[in-house]
Parts: sequence; C-alpha cells; structure tokens
Amino acid sequence: MAILCKFCQILHMMIGKEKTFKEFAIEAFGRENTISFLDLKSVYEEWIGKTVSDSTFRVTLFRMKKGGSFIPVKRGWYEIEPKDKIMLPAGEFGGNIHSLLKSEFPFSNWVIWSSSFFNRFTSLQTRKDLIFLEMESGSEEAAFHYLQNQDQKYLRNNLFLKPSEEILSNYVINASAPLIIKSLVSESPQEMNNNIPVPAVEKILVDLFVEELYLYPWINERDRIIHEIFEITNINFSVLLRYASRRNRKEIIRDYITMHRLAKEELMEEL
Repeated sequence: MAILCKFCQILHMMIGKEKTFKEFAIEAFGRENTISFLDLKSVYEEWIGKTVSDSTFRVTLFRMKKGGSFIPVKRGWYEIEPKDKIMLPAGEFGGNIHSLLKSEFPFSNWVIWSSSFFNRFTSLQTRKDLIFLEMESGSEEAAFHYLQNQDQKYLRNNLFLKPSEEILSNYVINASAPLIIKSLVSESPQEMNNNIPVPAVEKILVDLFVEELYLYPWINERDRIIHEIFEITNINFSVLLRYASRRNRKEIIRDYITMHRLAKEELMEEL
C-alpha cells in the first residue's frame, strides 16, 4: 500500500509538472485574482503532490517573487500576473538637477519627478511640465540657494521654494520650465529610475488627496487617474496605506478604495 501511495504521488507530480506552477495557479485562480499565502501554498502542494511547511514554501515563493511570477500586494497576499511597471519620469531637466545635487548633498534624501507622468491618464494636456524636487526636511532652502547660484540657463527664473497659491498663480504659471522645491515626507515610498530617485506610484496616489495646492491641475481628474493606475499596474497596499497614515489620510484612502471597488475587501483588513 505504501509503495502504491508513493507511486501515486510520483505520478501526480509528473502530471502536474507538465505545467509550470504559475500556469497551474492561473488555472486554479484565474489571471486577475489576488491570492492569499495559504491558498497559494495549498495549490503548490497539489502541484508537487506533497505537503510542505510554511517556511519551506516562503523560501520557494521568495524565489518566484524575485523572478516576477508572483507580485506582493500586501503582506501575505499576491497577484499572479505582473501588470505594467509604472515608473515616474524625472525628465531631462530633472536628471540635470539630480546631477547637480549629488556632489553637494551626498547625505540628503530627495526625489525628483515630472508632472508629464499624468499625461497618459488624463484628457488634460498641460502646456508645460512641472518638475518637483522634494528634499529631505531641513535641506530644502540650502538646495534652493545652491541651484540658484549655478550658472545654468535653464534654472533662471524657474526655481520656486514652497510657493504659495499666489506665487503659483502669478509666477509659476509663466515660468518656462518651473522647478518646485518642497519638503519630502520622511519614509516616503520611492524607487530608482535610471539611477535617479523618484516617488513610487503609491506615493502619488496618496499625494493626490493631500497636495491639492501643487497638484491642482490634475485634481479634477483624480478619479480617472487613480482608476487607470489601479487598472494597469500592481499596487502594494501595505506601502500605500503606510504612507497614507503618515499623511493622515489612511481612512480616506481605505474608504475610497472600498467605495470604488478597486481591491478586494480582504486586502484592506489588518492594514
């Protein structure tokens, strides 16, 4: 009997492994489902024909995550199919600014990005792009004066340090290539785009509820922007709500996601 059971296990494993585990999981859950760790482990055990410990499966899953087969969207929850990766652009102007800052502020943290990011999501195409330089708190003014003193034509009359609504309306709008310098909230989610630090998309989703002053041209199309971002890219809800909490918008973001049915209710639990 033991030999027969062992034979059945081997046969099951051989049949299952005609498909990759990812293909096997897609058949079980569909391509666009969000799957818990335990459900994924259960299907993995079915695929290999034997049980494994949670710790063993975590190691296996870690390797598969690195290979892009499963995308974490919350601690213990995954999506099978990676969607398009959205990277915020720094723009050529932003790249030049980053190069200037690297040597002068080696220990400061900052992100730099271009509002051209919004163009793919909105019907509104602005006449010019805004470049945002978000500097670690305490270094904004030093960065402003440092850039002001650079012999760079594209910086003349284009630098604005934490501009007020009046400055935005009267001066920023008339600048040829406006660069807005503002504070970077600590622990803001960020990533590297061609070795330039840019905000992670989770940061921008929250900032659309916080930075009405600086993101005013796109606030009227906020719903459209958010829905399209959720549609085309994977969102890490742990990162999103952790940053939302730092901006005192956690409940607003949670309620928005729930009301617009942008994610399973399970993904909002315990966050």
